[in-house]
Amino acid sequence: MTRTEGWELRLVAAIEAAQGRSWAWGKHDCCAFARSCVAAMTGGATPWDEHYTYGTEAEAEAIVGGGGLARLLDAHATRCAPRMAGRGDLAAVPSDYGPAGMTLGVVEGAWVWCAAPRGLARVALDSAVTAWRIA
Repeated sequence: MTRTEGWELRLVAAIEAAQGRSWAWGKHDCCAFARSCVAAMTGGATPWDEHYTYGTEAEAEAIVGGGGLARLLDAHATRCAPRMAGRGDLAAVPSDYGPAGMTLGVVEGAWVWCAAPRGLARVALDSAVTAWRIA
């Protein structure tokens, strides 16, 4: 996954487009939001699109539970310490509403934008447990 020219503006647009969306499994949840941001930055589909077709919390939990999401991200992005993550990288943060007690979001400075029940939540990057670089 390689960022293409103009990725910064497309990332901002993807974040703004998600601001008012309500949580919907498989459409606007942590994985769907992260995928939309990566697709915006790279100019296309993400390598994990075909693996994440679900519509319920139970289906999402079956996919990402047991580290499934981390394994998939590890196969396509480089894991790094959260403090080393930069703008547009992905980070996992503890959550009450994501599957397996975690939510995936996109790094923006000292914050991680994450899909939330009503739009997006901004979580401190310091709370992230791991991150992945999007080249």
